[in-house]
Amino acid sequence: MGHPGRARTLGPHLAEGREQTLHVESAGATLAEAPIFDGGGYVATALAETEARLLFVPRPALLDLCRRRPEVALGVIAVLARRVRAFAATIEDLALRNATARLARLLLTEVRRDGNVVDLSGTREEVAHRLGTARELVSRSLSQLRAAGVVVVRGRRVWLTDERRLAVIAELT
Repeated sequence: MGHPGRARTLGPHLAEGREQTLHVESAGATLAEAPIFDGGGYVATALAETEARLLFVPRPALLDLCRRRPEVALGVIAVLARRVRAFAATIEDLALRNATARLARLLLTEVRRDGNVVDLSGTREEVAHRLGTARELVSRSLSQLRAAGVVVVRGRRVWLTDERRLAVIAELT
């Protein structure tokens, strides 16, 4: 049986006790692609969230593979482009939206297709890392959203009761 595995990459600590999750990857994904091409170090720290089996391929072998198989190089470029777009959205969120707006946006993007429920994976601390804020602000933001009547919270499960108003709070409209 294979190992599905999940790894979370973290940027540099923003402040004492605060981190920013850059991206989460699952089985079959690649990490640390940029150093293949520029020879520099990796700009993040990767942490396994679940048991994972990792395959390390030395830089010279990867460069050789990219030269021999252009479709591999194009695949790496596509991954890098997707991440640049995601990083740009993260920067916009951090610069322009408060913690409550960022949490509202996260809830709207993670709502299940079969209903209005979000299962917040991980602890409040891990959610805070995804949002670039502190755990206390996640709890405070959930309380504000609950007081506004747009969510009902029970543990890690959040029901969206007014998605239109939640989108306004998320500054999406």
